[in-house]
Amino acid sequence: MPVKSHSWFQRVLRFFVAACLVGAAAGISAAQAPSSRNLAPPLAERAAAFWEELARHYPFTALTVTATRTVQVEPTLAVVNAAVDAIAERAAEAESQVRQRIEALSALLEERGAALTVGHFTIYPRWEYRGERAVQSGFEARRQIAVSLEEVDRVGEIVQLLLDAGVNEIHGISYGLKDESEARRAAIEQALSDAREQAEAAAAAVGKRVGSIQSIALEHQVNAYYGGPLTWDGSGSMAPSPATVQANVVVEYLLVPGGGE
Repeated sequence: MPVKSHSWFQRVLRFFVAACLVGAAAGISAAQAPSSRNLAPPLAERAAAFWEELARHYPFTALTVTATRTVQVEPTLAVVNAAVDAIAERAAEAESQVRQRIEALSALLEERGAALTVGHFTIYPRWEYRGERAVQSGFEARRQIAVSLEEVDRVGEIVQLLLDAGVNEIHGISYGLKDESEARRAAIEQALSDAREQAEAAAAAVGKRVGSIQSIALEHQVNAYYGGPLTWDGSGSMAPSPATVQANVVVEYLLVPGGGE
């Protein structure tokens, strides 16, 4: 007869109720019942016999296993994070200069096979001290940008292009995957294989066999832009960091008789 997925819960519930009844009859609480080290010898023997008998009549029928696997692959995407800024007497002028520089930079990058996306924009007044007085000396505008490139071996060339174009804030380079589906599938398959091996070892240790899967919970994490600090000697070459995909699975198996029981 197939065991329903909730049979384990019913058995544990009956296990707990029985423990409470026996513990009360013996003058101890259910929480004390499993630990007999501090009980008088006759009562300790009775408690140990009870738990042994209970385990024999109410065996566990399910096993939950957790497994995690990480797959490292060569990156297929590089992202350069930088900022474009400008200083002018008026706020509108500073904003306009930043916008014009980004438009020119975007066209130049497109010719080189890279794509520019804009991010957060800030503008604030600049102050300078004249004697003991702070006097406003214009405005500074800044726009965050991200430059993405699929040919990761050309990232040094793109960094040099940004520097030559007057971009003086390069925050870092990160590497990732344009499409992580294949790596994600590999990580999941490996995690499930590990979970099965763990389940079979645990089942054999208690004289059982692994039956059907009752449930699977899956989590995966893609370090899509995994990269270390920017290190470059100006030669135009940079060694990309590997991209990683991690899968975590929680699998509940049905345990069936066998395995030398």
